[in-house]
Amino acid sequence: MPAVGQQGCTAGTGTGPWPFRTVNTFADSGVDIGAVVRPCKEQDCGCAPSIKCRLGVAKGNTTVYARCLAHSTFTGVPGDLQDTIWFKITWPNNRITAAQVFVSTVHDQYSGWVKGSTLEPEGHNGSVPTCPAEPSVEPFVQAMPSPTR
Repeated sequence: MPAVGQQGCTAGTGTGPWPFRTVNTFADSGVDIGAVVRPCKEQDCGCAPSIKCRLGVAKGNTTVYARCLAHSTFTGVPGDLQDTIWFKITWPNNRITAAQVFVSTVHDQYSGWVKGSTLEPEGHNGSVPTCPAEPSVEPFVQAMPSPTR
């Protein structure tokens, strides 16, 4: 499968969203940790410091649907800043959850951001439009602390 933007496949056509396959999601131990889906492409998405700021994960070798792409200096690793491509995907969840697995569909009502290095285009060359400028943090639902008894 060609890398994002590589020659040899057709560009994404139409209005999208466009299918991408999740890749590079296996840890050295062989465990599939999935492609992390975040509420924003920046290091600070407005989550409470005590929680991981994720909308869930997409397991390896599954399809997600990208609406557009954008650049950010956040690499997905706190404190590691360099130019990184992020894809805005359709996503079924807007609640913060550390590792819950979801499946993206074309018609999902919410959006999330996935790092480009965990995606490969399916049936196109990865040329999708750049996302329009928008607030860096979209509305999402913060996880509520567990009630204490």
